[in-house]
Amino acid sequence: MSCSRINPQAGCNPIKDVTLSFASPVSRETILAATLNTADGKKLTPKIDDDDKNDAWLTSVRFTGPLPQNVDATLVLPADVTDQSGRKLQNQSNFPLKFHIDRAPPLVKFAAEFGILEAGEGGVLPVTVRGVESSLVQANLKNARDDAQSRRRRCRDRALVEARR
Repeated sequence: MSCSRINPQAGCNPIKDVTLSFASPVSRETILAATLNTADGKKLTPKIDDDDKNDAWLTSVRFTGPLPQNVDATLVLPADVTDQSGRKLQNQSNFPLKFHIDRAPPLVKFAAEFGILEAGEGGVLPVTVRGVESSLVQANLKNARDDAQSRRRRCRDRALVEARR
């Protein structure tokens, strides 16, 4: 089992996938019988990559994010997992495997050519969003309200940009 972590001591990042990998191919039925159970009662099933959809033997599956935040989780495998050659899983005694899924990271950076100040063509500043919640990962951001206060703010920002030129 592998997952993305913010640092080595942190739990799994809930925005990213948890991957279950085997050194040798195991049967499709066996690997799809694996479950990721969370302490809040959710039971997640694995997903297969598009490239492997028609394969009878697989080496990995993913439990796709966003995952529940700040919960303990257990990765459960079926009993007597064997690979394509009939060998038993050497670390079967480690399962069910318990681990922690952390909160979403407090900082998400977008490395793209868009920005906050857009008085002219293209973005000027890279965007950094702090305190991002998992709902933001899937939701579309909406434009600011078009009220008198936001119009005044845009005029002031435009004046600042012009003054810096």
